[in-house]
Amino acid sequence: MTFIYFASVLPTNFVWNSQTISDILFTTIWPCNWAITIVYWVYLFPIFKTDLWVNLQIHLLPVLLTVLDSFFNSCIFERKNYSYPFTIIFIYILVNLTITLSSGIPLYPGLNYKNLLSYGLVLSLPAISIISLEMMKYAKRKIAENKNYRDKQKKFIESEMLEVSQLE
Repeated sequence: MTFIYFASVLPTNFVWNSQTISDILFTTIWPCNWAITIVYWVYLFPIFKTDLWVNLQIHLLPVLLTVLDSFFNSCIFERKNYSYPFTIIFIYILVNLTITLSSGIPLYPGLNYKNLLSYGLVLSLPAISIISLEMMKYAKRKIAENKNYRDKQKKFIESEMLEVSQLE
């Protein structure tokens, strides 16, 4: 999913220069990566007996790249774009539910939709998504406020220095 995001964003920035498309894509990938990472490391990692290096590449690297990208992109988190990640999460849950109930074999251990754990995990996905989106929206706003404050301070200092140099 992260690869698809980066492969999609680069052309949109260089060909169309569409901030809206980039915002929608980043707003979609951000909560999905956090939900996948948290659920995997908290619930699934202790169950699966796979290579740690592979687990790090698949279930930690994407969220780290997304966090790194968040420092450099100019994504504006708008609530009107929150429907996109929730649509993906809903479709994923629906596909998982359909496969699990029709085959009788859960895709993930314990996630059989017949126990409380299943519904707890399913309900945690939107909760993790909302929390991650709102936290990033808040962080982006604070970063912008600090930048505006620094810019105002810089202009004030420059004007003071100009005034002092004119007095000399």
